Amino acid sequence: MPDFPPVRFLGSSFLGEVSLADLDPHSAIPLERPGGEKTSFFPLLTYFHVIEQAIRKNEGEALLAALQTRLGRPVALSEIREIRIYSEKHGSDYHPAKIEARFRDRVWSFVMNVALTERGRQVLTSEFQVLDELQRRGRLPYLPPAYFIEETSADCGPAGRWPVQMYLADWLEGFYEFHLSSDPADGKQKVVLWDAAGPNHFFPPSTADQIYREIARILTSYYDWPTFSQIHPWHLAAGDFIARIEADRAEVRLVAARQYGPLIGPPDLPPEEALLFFLLNMTIRIRLDRLNGVGDLAWADERCLKPALEGFFLALGEKEQTGGLPREFVAYFRNYLESMAVEEIKTYLAALRDSFDQCAPDLPLIKMHWEQHLNQFLSLTR
Repeated sequence: MPDFPPVRFLGSSFLGEVSLADLDPHSAIPLERPGGEKTSFFPLLTYFHVIEQAIRKNEGEALLAALQTRLGRPVALSEIREIRIYSEKHGSDYHPAKIEARFRDRVWSFVMNVALTERGRQVLTSEFQVLDELQRRGRLPYLPPAYFIEETSADCGPAGRWPVQMYLADWLEGFYEFHLSSDPADGKQKVVLWDAAGPNHFFPPSTADQIYREIARILTSYYDWPTFSQIHPWHLAAGDFIARIEADRAEVRLVAARQYGPLIGPPDLPPEEALLFFLLNMTIRIRLDRLNGVGDLAWADERCLKPALEGFFLALGEKEQTGGLPREFVAYFRNYLESMAVEEIKTYLAALRDSFDQCAPDLPLIKMHWEQHLNQFLSLTR
């Protein structure tokens, strides 16, 4: 039996090759947001070890299966020269690690999403099931494939055995988060790319338009016409969408799919009405972000709505062409939307607003811009 390849622990790959010794192996991961009533900690070294154990399990069987899927051929353990585990970042639910399987002539990268809290474990389990379901349903390319889920526990000393869950998925190389920001050069609101290879890059308006168009196209592509099922909740502030920019082309992917199902009923609701609620909800959510991803809540300006509507109708057209919607449906829905009375759309939008979590931190921002958003939506759909 071949020896298992050496495994190295490193800090974020964004920082280069920072060894565990340089990170202070005695440091710990805070498991609650700053300002929370209670903060607990998980040892960083233990975090690395539980990931390593999941990868080593059964002589690396699960990792080899993932590599076989990626490469399209059987993979032997002896082909892997080294495995690197990078502690990338630590959020409220997930603590993702980048996993590199380094071959002689190429590096294959994955992400291990790790959950260390009860809420995180619930979210992770649900998301893995959603990713698995959507992979089985079709071949849409917008979500990373997920390969396996592992449930284990770690010895945390006085804290006892600590339950840990994780799943492995593809790492999307060259893709980075993007967020609303204020450009210091002119003070204008713009979209900024968190490019680890260089300084943050502000997009020109045409590139930002592509990104918003693709966000809407992706979400609508996953909308299921018969059941009203959709991916939810999603948040730009959480980095759920990432982008890769090459020349003047923006490529967008969705990296989170927490739940998949209908948000509205009853079952006998007219399908076009359910689709209208989906569209209205998307046009609101697509405007919500945090400045630079971590700052104050922010509301995108009106410019994002036109490309969002274009992406929505583009996805509907693609569904119609492949038989996912009735023939001539796109023309029918455009007419349905244009023919609705202003007061009727206002009523739908108000019902949607009132259905939001009344304790959500972004609700005051939505209410502040609600009337303006209604008028801007109407001006683009009349």
